[in-house]
Amino acid sequence: MILCCAAYLYFLAQRFQFELVPGRVGPDAWPKIVLGLLLVTCVWQLGRILIVGAAPAASADDELPLSDGGGDYTHLALLAIGVTVVYAYVLPALGFFVATVLYMGAIAYVSRFRQVVPLLATSIIAPLVLMFVFMKIVYVALPLGAGPFKALTLALLKMLGVH
Repeated sequence: MILCCAAYLYFLAQRFQFELVPGRVGPDAWPKIVLGLLLVTCVWQLGRILIVGAAPAASADDELPLSDGGGDYTHLALLAIGVTVVYAYVLPALGFFVATVLYMGAIAYVSRFRQVVPLLATSIIAPLVLMFVFMKIVYVALPLGAGPFKALTLALLKMLGVH
């Protein structure tokens, strides 16, 4: 099923219409890369199952406990969904960097991750890495934000060497 969906989406990605700028990848590159990797993974898994056989069932020793044994975490999942909706709403105004720093911190906190230094480091470093990858390598424009958030984003992009 996943193989068929990925093949169809790859087919659609090949039909993107755009003007190719010499020396730059087109907007179809990123979806094609992701879908190509998904196709390769599906083919690999199918081949493995056909050649080796079905994967053995996991033993009870292989399973990791999902929680400490009790409790309903539905409210945390709903809170994470709410945080994601707020992230999507504030993203254009705050810009990718500020919104993503706040989002990652909020999601980690909702997930009960309470180690402050790793939480702050991950919340700040990951958006910087993502900004660099998306805007310098993949050429995907990210929201810059408005007012002081736009100025901050532009300063960060200049610091990262993204023009």
